[in-house]
Amino acid sequence: MQDHLARPAVGARCLGEGTAQIRAERALPLDVGERALPRDPGQQRIVAGLVVLDLEPPPLTRRGAAVRRHADLAVRPDRPDAAVGIARRGVVRRTTLTASGHLEPDARTPEGTREIAGWCVDAGWWRERGELPAAAVRERAAAALPRDTALRATGLPDIPLLNAAADELGLVRDAMGLREAGARPAQDDRVECAVDAVCARLQADPFDAPGPPELDALGLTPFHLRAAADRGRVRRLAQGVYVHPDAVSLALARLARLPQPFTLSAGRQALGTSRRVAVPLFELLDRPGHTRVTEQGLRRLVTVAT
Repeated sequence: MQDHLARPAVGARCLGEGTAQIRAERALPLDVGERALPRDPGQQRIVAGLVVLDLEPPPLTRRGAAVRRHADLAVRPDRPDAAVGIARRGVVRRTTLTASGHLEPDARTPEGTREIAGWCVDAGWWRERGELPAAAVRERAAAALPRDTALRATGLPDIPLLNAAADELGLVRDAMGLREAGARPAQDDRVECAVDAVCARLQADPFDAPGPPELDALGLTPFHLRAAADRGRVRRLAQGVYVHPDAVSLALARLARLPQPFTLSAGRQALGTSRRVAVPLFELLDRPGHTRVTEQGLRRLVTVAT
C-alpha cells in the first residue's frame, strides 16, 4: 500500500471494522486529524480514505490487543482533541500534544486537565497519582524517601511532577528525598557518627577523600553524603568523591607554592592526593578561572588564596 503524500511503502493490519494500524518504513508527514489516501501499487487504485487518529500506536503483542485497540480508536473523534488525548494517556508532555496537533502552542490546557512543569495531566489521573507520594513516604521505614524510589513507587514520569505532588501534599523535600513535615531529618545517630568520622579524616587531610569501599563500610549512601554536603560538612567534587568543605581555598594556598605553570602530577603531589580527587578538583578550579590550562596542557594559578 502507498500513501500519495510521500509514497513510502507501508503495511497495514486490520483491527476491526473501519480501523487499521499502519506500519511505515519511515515517518510519514502526517498529523492527527489529517486525511490520507492509501493506494494499492499493484492495482493502481485508491484503496480507501483514512483519518489519522494516533501517531504513537502501541505494539499489539498481547492476546486481544487488536480488539481492544479497535474499541479505543472507534470512539475517537476525527479531529484532534486535547482533552481526549490527555485523558487517554493520563500524562503527556505539552510539546507532544502540540507536535501531534492536539493543542495549539499558545492554547490553555482544556477543562478537566492541568499543566505542571511542561506536562499536561488529566485531573482524575492526577488525583489518583498525586496521593501516592504520601503513601510511599508513610510505608518507608526510614525518615525520608529517595526521589528515585518515589518515582518508581508512584509511576510519575518526571522529578518536577513528583515535586509538585509532594508540595501539594505538604511533604518536605530535601537532599535526602521526601519526608513528612515534622519528621526527623533522615540522619540518624549511626549516620551522624559516620559523617563525623569522614569530617575528622578530612580535617586532618582535606583531600583524603574516602573511597567507595570505605564509605560502604561506614554505611554512608549517596543520599547521606549529599545531605552532608548540603549542610556544608563536606564538598562534593564528583560522584562518590567528597573532600573538605574549604577544599578550594586550601588547594589554592598549596598550589601557590609550586613553580608556575605546573603539571597535573605536580599539583596532585602538592595536594597529597590521588588522580581520583585531583582531576575533578582541578576541573572545579578551572571553571571559575582560579586556574588556567596552557597550550601545553599545563596549569597556571590565576587566583591566589587570601
